[in-house]
Amino acid sequence: MKKALYLLLFVGLIMTSEGLFAAGMDENPNQSVNYIRTGKRNAATDAADAAYYNPAGTVKLADGLHLNVGTQYVVRKHEHEAAGTTYTDEGPVFFPNLHAVWKQDNWAGFFSFTIPGGGGWSTFEDGTVVAPQLIASGLLLPLNTIESQRVDGFSYYLGFSAGGAYSINEYISFGAGARYIHAMKEAYSRFTLSISSLPGTFTSFKTEYKDTANGAAGFFSLNVTPMKNLVIAIKYQMKTILEFEKDVEKDDTGFLEDGSKYRRDLPAQAGIGIAYKINPALMVEVDANYYFTKDAAWEGEQHKWDNAYDAGFAVEYAIIPQLKASVGLGYSWQNAKGDDANDSPDRYANPYLDVWAVSGGLGYTVMEGLTVNTGLIRSFFQNETTAAGVKVKRETWLVGLGVDYRVL
Repeated sequence: MKKALYLLLFVGLIMTSEGLFAAGMDENPNQSVNYIRTGKRNAATDAADAAYYNPAGTVKLADGLHLNVGTQYVVRKHEHEAAGTTYTDEGPVFFPNLHAVWKQDNWAGFFSFTIPGGGGWSTFEDGTVVAPQLIASGLLLPLNTIESQRVDGFSYYLGFSAGGAYSINEYISFGAGARYIHAMKEAYSRFTLSISSLPGTFTSFKTEYKDTANGAAGFFSLNVTPMKNLVIAIKYQMKTILEFEKDVEKDDTGFLEDGSKYRRDLPAQAGIGIAYKINPALMVEVDANYYFTKDAAWEGEQHKWDNAYDAGFAVEYAIIPQLKASVGLGYSWQNAKGDDANDSPDRYANPYLDVWAVSGGLGYTVMEGLTVNTGLIRSFFQNETTAAGVKVKRETWLVGLGVDYRVL
C-alpha cells in the first residue's frame, strides 16, 4: 500500500517537470516574441534576442545598446482518459524574457533573462487516473472508494546568461558565455479515500513539498557570413547539472524524505541556423537542434529515451518597410525508445509527445530604434493511447507581445 500511495503523490511533481511544448523535452525554445512570430531564430542577427539564439551574431548589430523585452501568455490543456473518465489540466502561464546587448566596433557583450525550463502552474482539480487504477488493482485495500482527489504542481527554471562576442573579420565571429539556472518545483496532493462497506470511514492523505536546484554551464557560438545575404550560425550549449533537494512541508504518508536529492539535468544542445535574404523584402531561415538526452542524468527515466531533435523553417516578408509579417513551421521528435515510454502513472499527467508547431506574427517599426512584435504559436501534439489503454492528449497556444529597442 505504501508504494501505491507513493505513486499517487509522486505524479504531482512529475507533471511539473516538462516544458511548455518541449523542443528538447525539458527545454523551452520560446525565449522571445521574435521567436513566437517566426518559430526559428538560430541565425538571428537583427535584434537583441540573438544574445540567446546566436550569441556570435550580436556583433552584426549596430553600435550601441539594444534591448529585447517581451511577455508570453500561454494557454494549455493536458488531458488523459481511461474507462470513460477524462482528467484535465487547464491553466494560463505567463513567461517573461529580457535580452540586452552592448555592441561597439567588432565586439559585443550581452545578458539574457529567460525561462529555459518548467511549465508554470498545473492543476488537476479532479485528480488523475492514477488513483482509480490503484483502487482497481487492489493495492490500496482495504480502501476501495475515492471520495475526492486534487493534484497541483508548479515549476519554473529561471535562467541568467551573460557573455561576449568578437568579430575576427566581416565574415566570421565567435561568441561564448555561461548560463546560471535556479530551478523550482512545488507539488501539492490531496486524496480522501474510504471503505465502501463501512460508510463514514474516511482516510485523507496530503503532501506539500518543494524541490530546488542550481546549476551553471557554458555555451559557444559561431557566426559565418560567407556572402552579404547569407548567415550560417552554430551554437553549443553544455549540459546543465541540476541536483534537486527536497523540502517536505507536509507528508501524511511518511514516504517522502526531507533533504533527499535527485538529478534532473538539462541536456546539452547543439543548434544550427541558416538564414538567406532573397531580396530586400523576403528572408527565409532553416533551423535544426539536437538534444543529448542520453547523456543527461534523469533518475528513473533516461533509459526510456534516445536523443531528441527538432527542425523547421521560417519566412519573413516586409509588406512595407515598417511592417514585417512572418510564418514558421517546425516539428519536434522526442524519440522514445519503446511504445511504453508514456505508459506509467508518472507520465499520464504530462506525457512526452512529438509535436508540430505553427508560428505567425508581425513586427512593426514605430520609429527609428523601436519595433513592436506580436506573435502566435499553435502546437499540435501527436496524441497517443498507451499500452494500458490511457489516452493522453496535449494542446498549447502561445501569444506574445514584445519590443526591440535601440538606445540611439
